[in-house]
Parts: sequence; structure tokens; C-alpha cells
Amino acid sequence: MMKKLLIPILIIAGLSACQKKKGMSDAMIKAQVDSLVELRMKDINQWAKEDLEQRTTIELRARMDSIVEAREASDTAKSGRVAADTVQSPQMEP
Repeated sequence: MMKKLLIPILIIAGLSACQKKKGMSDAMIKAQVDSLVELRMKDINQWAKEDLEQRTTIELRARMDSIVEAREASDTAKSGRVAADTVQSPQMEP
């Protein structure tokens, strides 16, 4: 008795699995893709924001140090030129 019920059930299951399924329309595909992209973009933007904050604290300090060093070197060079310009050369007497 069990075999008699099992065979028709398997046949029905096999035939239903072979039926052509309806595909998604273009609008449905676009909507699904857009929702997935939106979620992923939120994750990417959050990661980028955190990365920027982390890099800014590290890189800004190094750039500020190099700017200060360049300014100090420039000031030192200018003060050296000014000092050289203020030194009077000995006057030759005729």
C-alpha cells in the first residue's frame, strides 16, 4: 500500500519540478539590484568615513611637521641672508 502511494507522489513531485518557472520581470530585477547596491554602498561609505578619520589623524600630523620644518628652514635661510647683507665690507681708502 505504501508503494502505491509513494510512486504517484514521486511522479507528481518530479513533474512539478520540471515545470517552467516564471522569470522575474526587468523592473523586479532592477528593484532587487538597487536594494542590494544601496545596502552595500552604505557599508562602503561607513568604512570609508572611518578610514578617513583614522588616516587624517595620522597623515595630518606628519604633514604639519614637514610644513613646520620647511618654514623653519626658510626662516633660517632668510635670517642668514639678512645677516650677510648687513655686514659692511671694508672701505678701501684711495
